[in-house]
Amino acid sequence: MSSPASAPRLSPSMSRLPTSRETSCQIPFVLEEDSLKSLVDAFKRFEPDWQIDATCADKNERHLDDLRKIELVANAPINPITHLRLSSRSEDDKCRATLELTRAGGSNCTVSIHGGESKVVTLSRRIDEILSSSAPWYSAIHGTSFVVVQVVTYLVMLGAGVGIPWATGYEYSIRSLLIAILLPLLAFPAAWLLQWSRDRWFPLGVFALNQGKTHHENQEKWRLGVVATFLLSIAASLIVAIALLVFDPPEVNATPDASEAVEQLPIERRTLLEHTELIAVSLEGKTSLERQRVRDRDLGKRFRWTGYVNDISELGDSLLVSIRATRRDGPWFKQNCKFSRDLQFVLSLGVDDKVTVDGVMSELYWLGDCTLGDVVAAASLPPLEGEQADSTALTDDREAIEELPIEPRTLMEHAELVLASYEGKTSLERQRLSDRDVGKRFRWTGYVNDVSELGDSLLVSIRATRRGGPWFNQACKFSRDLQFVLSLGIGDKVTVDGVMSELYWLGNCALGDVVAAASLPPLEDEQADTTAQLGDREAVGELPIEPRTLMEHAELVSASYVGKTSLERQRLGDRDLGKRFRWTGYVYDMWESGDTIVVAIRAARGPGVPVLRQECEFSQPEPRLLELESGDKITVDGVMRGASLRVCRLGEVVPVAALPPLSGDTTQSGSPPPG
Repeated sequence: MSSPASAPRLSPSMSRLPTSRETSCQIPFVLEEDSLKSLVDAFKRFEPDWQIDATCADKNERHLDDLRKIELVANAPINPITHLRLSSRSEDDKCRATLELTRAGGSNCTVSIHGGESKVVTLSRRIDEILSSSAPWYSAIHGTSFVVVQVVTYLVMLGAGVGIPWATGYEYSIRSLLIAILLPLLAFPAAWLLQWSRDRWFPLGVFALNQGKTHHENQEKWRLGVVATFLLSIAASLIVAIALLVFDPPEVNATPDASEAVEQLPIERRTLLEHTELIAVSLEGKTSLERQRVRDRDLGKRFRWTGYVNDISELGDSLLVSIRATRRDGPWFKQNCKFSRDLQFVLSLGVDDKVTVDGVMSELYWLGDCTLGDVVAAASLPPLEGEQADSTALTDDREAIEELPIEPRTLMEHAELVLASYEGKTSLERQRLSDRDVGKRFRWTGYVNDVSELGDSLLVSIRATRRGGPWFNQACKFSRDLQFVLSLGIGDKVTVDGVMSELYWLGNCALGDVVAAASLPPLEDEQADTTAQLGDREAVGELPIEPRTLMEHAELVSASYVGKTSLERQRLGDRDLGKRFRWTGYVYDMWESGDTIVVAIRAARGPGVPVLRQECEFSQPEPRLLELESGDKITVDGVMRGASLRVCRLGEVVPVAALPPLSGDTTQSGSPPPG
């Protein structure tokens, strides 16, 4: 027997009894930055030598020995983190710990700890505490297996489906046997779909780090705002339906074939035009669920509407007549009316006939079991105001057009009016504004944007300004002098005379004065802009440098989108065309566009800065461009063309590794996802 002095001494890392833990289980989690930091601190206390291995969807594994470097893993939705491994070990390898977390799978959490009893127990408890506190609110739904989901789905389908008339003895129902065989087969894909939906919208594991945090927050809003609300509404609907069936059985209401029951219903006082406006308002700023609720209020109600026939189509043994509240063609609401009798009378209707229809609103939002009342043929209706002028515009009678007065509105004023009509207006209000011009004669001067064929005619698109961009383009239809029209080129200044048609283009146009684009005087700053397009760096170098910084430019662009129309934003952007800027920023992304290299830079490195990313085009690539990395600080000199700096030259470059860390933040830049 050896003496106590000769007994082996345990090292501090192996104090007390050697212990180990090996577990693999399924744990729903949402790992955020605070939780990851707590896990790292726990592993540091276990052994100071630790490491994080992050594997993304591209199968590349990133090795991190500093928690701040986790910011370099973008974790973008297109390349998310799929596997995270946190490990710590002693120099003699007697104390070691590993925690592995994956996004999906049967067992997405694996824990392996070896060492002294006190250290193993302490780390195990700490891991359990952190993971349990990171569980999402929907973690309970991951406690069910696919078999359980399939069985529940089968029982629901069996209970909600068609009743099975089981027979006794040797008499049995073939239908019952088929249902008993088919229901389990249908339950399998239904259960698989439920399982897939659960894993897609309620993931088992989420790495809410960097860009993944923003993606998780957006998904969380969707889950709470749509999925959870949808599930709760279904549950509430089932409870209410069962309660109504038990305590208040519904009376037999009007059905599409019960004409006598329809006659007994009261007629709603709402006209078709009021119904049109109600539908149009229900589509403005409303969710699908809210629009559904608005429309469901009319189910089973009787309406008697007077409108104008828009179309007639067959629907099985019935006819579907589409009517609108007004005679003008356009994007008005059209109400479908289903007729199951007097079909020969319905077939005699023509487009634009004025009809009175009586029916009950069905679940498909058409009037069912309709009866036809008064009918006035379209030819017997009085002409609309301006309709005669409009009909002449659709013919080749230029003499009739010449007798019309020319509206004093210019093309620029018309463009501003049209763009303003889209700000805060419903479709119905925009339609009313546009209908005021139908049948009126305009003589406009503009610049050719495009020429295209339309049957035997030509359609010329003109704009009020020479600058390209999101300006209003007016379509003008030419039915004669086509060879002269075909000789037009992009940018030519033309004068067009025609009458506004119901399709909101000028019809039966005549071409006036034409000035070729090459004969037009250059625009202000156009010479500098042309040199920028041609790549003349010497000409660019002679231009003065604007004093505005990239941050000021980003704030100016961001402010130009607040409370401004497209026309106003275009005017603000045009002020910079042809001007030279020298900006210092941080590389965000880089790509090739033909023979040009485009570098996107940001004004600042940290979060919370203007989102503008300025594109800089280098038409004469240099070797230094290919060495740039995301986050590098660079100086760029170029001329503004459109929304990009053209004919750029690269100045000073400071690598991201040489930049000082941000105050209170380790974010280097809004780096795009790897790859």
